[in-house]
Amino acid sequence: MLDKNYKMLYEQNQLIYKIGQNIISNLNKKDIFKVIAEEIKNILNYDIIQIIVYNEETKTYQYQLVIEEDEIINLNSVDICEGGFASYSIKRKEDILINDVENQYYRYIDDHDKYLKEKFNWRAEKFTKSLMFVPMIIKDKVVGDLCIQKYEKNAFDLSDLSTFKILSTYIAIALDNSSLYKKVHYNANYDSLTGIYNRRKIIENINKLKERSDYECENYYIAMMDIDNFKKINDVYGHIIGDKVLVESASLIRNLIGPEDIVGRYGGEEFIIILKNRNNNFKDTLERVRRGIEQLSIEINNDEYINITVSIGVAKFDVKNMTLEENIALADKSLYKAKNLGKNIVVYW
Repeated sequence: MLDKNYKMLYEQNQLIYKIGQNIISNLNKKDIFKVIAEEIKNILNYDIIQIIVYNEETKTYQYQLVIEEDEIINLNSVDICEGGFASYSIKRKEDILINDVENQYYRYIDDHDKYLKEKFNWRAEKFTKSLMFVPMIIKDKVVGDLCIQKYEKNAFDLSDLSTFKILSTYIAIALDNSSLYKKVHYNANYDSLTGIYNRRKIIENINKLKERSDYECENYYIAMMDIDNFKKINDVYGHIIGDKVLVESASLIRNLIGPEDIVGRYGGEEFIIILKNRNNNFKDTLERVRRGIEQLSIEINNDEYINITVSIGVAKFDVKNMTLEENIALADKSLYKAKNLGKNIVVYW
C-alpha cells in the first residue's frame, strides 16, 4: 500500500513537472494564458479559471484570461474589486482555499454580497462555492494571481492547493521569461532610444526587397539623412538634449513618410529611409521631411527652443547591378555632397 502511494505521488509529481515545462517553454505572451488554462485542466478540475496580472508600479490588476465552463468570458474592461479575494491574495502574498464561500468569505473580504453580485455571478443560475487563489511570485515580486473555482462545495483540498502553488511558480517563471523574450526581441529589432528600426533590422528589410521582383525593387529609393551640426548641439546643450533631438526627429520622420516606407537609425545622428516611389512622389515625401525637421522646435529649457536641419542624400535602389552595400554607398555619397553644398538640402544621385 505504501509503495502504491509513493508511485501515485511520483507519477503526479512527474505530471506536474511536465505541465510546468510545457508552460515555461511557451514564450509568446499572446498565447501563453490559454496554454496555462489548458495545462491546469489536465491536473485540476475547475468550472472557472481566472488569470490576473498585477502591475506593481501602478498598483492595478488586469484580467488576462477568464474561462467559465470552457467559454472565454470577456472581462477586459471590468475592474477587479479592490476589496476582493484577488487583491487580498496579492497584497499579502497569501494562498486562499475556500470550500464554502458563503460561510467562509469573512476571513478575506468584508462585503460578500456586493462581491458575489459584481464579481462572481456572471450567470444568474450558478455561482462559485469552492475556490483557490494563489499569488504568482518571482524574485519575491508578485506578478499576478491565479484562481480556479467550482460551483460545488468542498471541491478542493490541501493537496490541490499544493499542486496549484507549484504550478503558480512555473507560471510566474513563464511570464517572466515571456517578458524577457519580448524585451530581447524588441532590442534586436528596434533602436532603444528612438523606437524606430535599428541598423540590423533596416538592412534585413532592404534584403527582403531584393527577394521581390526586379520591377518592384526598381520602384524603391534609399535616402541617407544626417542631422546637421549634431556634434555642436551635444557640445553646447549636452547629450540629453542631443538624445531629445534624435527622438523627436525620428518621430517626425515616421509620421511624414508613407505607410509602405520604412525608417531606421543607421548610426549616431544618421537615419536611413527606404521609400517606395508612388507616381514619382518620393521627392515630395523627402522634401516634406526636410521641411518638417527645419520647422521643428526642440525645447531645451522652459520657453527656450532650438531649431535643427537635416541633409539628405538619395539613390535609386538598383538591385540588378549593385550590391546592397554599393546602393547604400551611393546614397551616402549624395549625403556627403548635400553637406558640402551648405546642408539642409536633398541631393539625388
